[in-house]
Amino acid sequence: MFKLIRMDQTGGERKPGLRVDIDITVGGKAVPCPCTETCFDERSFAAGIEALQDALAGLLEEGRRFLSGAAKSGAAGLNPEDSPEKTWAALSKIPGEEDFILAFNSLDDAKRAETSDYILTQCSMFSGKGAVFSKRFNHARGLLE
Repeated sequence: MFKLIRMDQTGGERKPGLRVDIDITVGGKAVPCPCTETCFDERSFAAGIEALQDALAGLLEEGRRFLSGAAKSGAAGLNPEDSPEKTWAALSKIPGEEDFILAFNSLDDAKRAETSDYILTQCSMFSGKGAVFSKRFNHARGLLE
């Protein structure tokens, strides 16, 4: 998946360097894509690897939250075919703010947009889950944060 690529510094003194690539298959052909800058010393190479590890750890956590929310949304009786009213009714019965957020965020983009439009235009934002929704909803991303 990941590969170490040896590179030589161009111009001036020729100094060996390393970078990390990943091969992406497009149309049956592997295309190398750099994941780090070319590094010419151990410190910058370690920093590049640590940045990759941090990015992957973030993706792992985001995936865990999503999958946990998807399981909770199924357990909460959320159905992608339901109307926004029915979806909101099921969401608002979920105990716990974090479980509520995970369930909402696990909905697909179209269902989240449809449901958030309903909540923001038809529901009270001053009490219950409506207050949580209005406080935590990020309009640009369409997610509860």
